[in-house]
Amino acid sequence: MVQPRLMRKIPGYVVEPRKQAPFGAWEGHHTTNPCCFRVDGDPRVFLGYRAGGDADYYRMGPHDVWGSHLGLAILDETGEQVTWRLPLPILTVPDAPALPTDEKQYEQHVAGPDRDRVAVMHDFRAWVDGGYLYLIYQDASLDWVNSCIVRMSCSSFTGRIERSLEIAGLPADSLRAKWAVLWWGGNVWEPCGVNGTRHIYGSKTVKNDIVFVRLADATLRMHHRPVPDIAVINTGNDTFAAATPDGITPFGTLQTCIRPGYRDNSHIGANGSPVRARIGDAEVWVDVVHGVFNEAIANPAVTQKWKLTYLPYLRILCHRTGECLYYSEDPVLEADQVWREYVEEGEWVAALPHLDAVMFAGGQLESVPGRNGLDDLFQCYTGVGDTAVARAEFRLRDLVPPAVIGDIMRRAALRGIPAPDAETAAFAFPEPLSGWSWQLENEPSTRTVSIVRHLDTAACRESAARAVGQRPGYFDADGLFFDGVSARPDPELGWLVVYRGVRWTGDGGDRLTEVGHGVMLLDPENPERVLFRSTESVVPVQRESGWTSGRASGRGAALLPRAADLIPEKVKFEVRRIHELRPMPSDMTKWLRRKAGLAGETQA
Repeated sequence: MVQPRLMRKIPGYVVEPRKQAPFGAWEGHHTTNPCCFRVDGDPRVFLGYRAGGDADYYRMGPHDVWGSHLGLAILDETGEQVTWRLPLPILTVPDAPALPTDEKQYEQHVAGPDRDRVAVMHDFRAWVDGGYLYLIYQDASLDWVNSCIVRMSCSSFTGRIERSLEIAGLPADSLRAKWAVLWWGGNVWEPCGVNGTRHIYGSKTVKNDIVFVRLADATLRMHHRPVPDIAVINTGNDTFAAATPDGITPFGTLQTCIRPGYRDNSHIGANGSPVRARIGDAEVWVDVVHGVFNEAIANPAVTQKWKLTYLPYLRILCHRTGECLYYSEDPVLEADQVWREYVEEGEWVAALPHLDAVMFAGGQLESVPGRNGLDDLFQCYTGVGDTAVARAEFRLRDLVPPAVIGDIMRRAALRGIPAPDAETAAFAFPEPLSGWSWQLENEPSTRTVSIVRHLDTAACRESAARAVGQRPGYFDADGLFFDGVSARPDPELGWLVVYRGVRWTGDGGDRLTEVGHGVMLLDPENPERVLFRSTESVVPVQRESGWTSGRASGRGAALLPRAADLIPEKVKFEVRRIHELRPMPSDMTKWLRRKAGLAGETQA
């Protein structure tokens, strides 16, 4: 039995709700879903958290809901102990309208003059870049949610922190008045979204989980979550995604998708900002995301649409290209006795019948700034039960399998080496899907397969390609190749694709290629969604002399008729359930249809 690769939970909690006056009004109900950061020149760890209290309760129709503010705790240099907890939030809606507290008031509110006013905030993320602290968050009326971004110079932030500590002991009324000037004034946080606004998107979109990373070429890549998957947009130097000429915000291309048959079969998304690390000489980003298991998909005896467990997963991203090198097959934290009083038995989890357990990680940092190698200690902060914040520790060597580590360390030596015998091959899907034309293309120079889409309408001409890349640690670590013919539809599952995966071993005159074959399952409406990919070769591995694409050992056409039989039964069962129940329809697919002008799609 394979031992689980888990972070080490630290018993107890970093932050819990404060129910006593005067804190109960704004953080007496929840202090959760954290974000963490250090600012330039300051070794302390700052822990932001989503806080809501008695004054933040409201009704949305029949549902109980709490608004939130951004609370802040200051931790020591190792990120282990809280040294200060600020008495008021650093980001809030200072002039929010009165919130409805019953269904009648809610109906009056959404029909009245305050319908479109920003009333609440949710889901805060922090990111330090170029001398600035950026805050990414959602603000919302009771009818719509906006994804927002603002910033403050790091020097201004640390100055305001020191001033906050000076005035923290003032009487409540005096403190609130000074705090409003210090943190909540109209010019305190600089909007840095589209056209100088706070909005990240250039057109109306649904709520998303957003983080940015800066790649080695100094450009920005935005990770966001068109439910239920993670997509990426290269935004250059912009901290937003401006609308294209047709007035619709670009959604980029999908990078990581849900996995039927695994424990993230419902939806996934970004949490805290990724943090830089080193695996040998390879520069990477460590990205802890959330994956959600819906028991209703896996178990037909569950009659409700959702029965959800939120758990953290680990992704390793290439610092140079941003591509995902590793995505853990299992969670890196499990629900057990530690933190159970919140994770599974907390008041908020117990009150919502669709929740079984919640651990929503919110960022990770090295314990000692600059010490970010395989054996260095990292801290991870996670929301528990949508109520409190807990802490775990990890070393990358303990979370990442040795085979993955080894393959990541040798990637640089193999970069730019094409497979000399690889075919230039493509497969055109026979008819448009979601209004777009689609094609699978072999990419011999990069040893990848691209899923390419084209749109040509009166309003828009657009193309995009999702590269399906090598996977360190697996049979296709050094390349995957498609023969141009081994793809077919399955009426119950989607598009079946058989491909070759290769691993290159040895060097000089001792070079060998290990050739295996795998199956990919693509979504029937949006082939960019890879719903399954083989983790090991479905046939015995063959060996060829030299570093090749394995073309001489190609068996794709022979395997295609039985490709569905090569997918685990559990995966196929859950794929069918997803197609049947549609518990979380794809926002990316909706966006494709909207771009194509198909009827019934007015927003993504």
